[in-house]
Amino acid sequence: MKKLSPKNSLIIGVVLLVLSALIYWKSQDPGISSAEQAACEKQVLANYGNSADALIGQCKTSVGFVAMMQAQSGGAGSARDVAQAISSANQGDFGGHMIYMFLMGLSLALGLGLLINGIKGMKK
Repeated sequence: MKKLSPKNSLIIGVVLLVLSALIYWKSQDPGISSAEQAACEKQVLANYGNSADALIGQCKTSVGFVAMMQAQSGGAGSARDVAQAISSANQGDFGGHMIYMFLMGLSLALGLGLLINGIKGMKK
């Protein structure tokens, strides 16, 4: 394999570091739609009334919490049904985050390596 020039190594390293930052930014999005969030907030207000302020923020950040509110509003028959809905939502969220973290780590490691290699090559 042809060895990269220091300039190319530096450019590819920077691109990979930017890519890892974009992957990190994307992985922070919980993937809750605005309709799901609104339905969750409505259900929280209906269930908890004056105490809802402490919980309403979870409708924006926690897929498990949103799934719990959906299951409760859908008339889940038992705590087991609610727990299964939460578990299913969290497993999907976990799998997506694992992929994001793998790709971010890979691009970060390669990007730093190429960036360091490019800087060392430019100094020579």
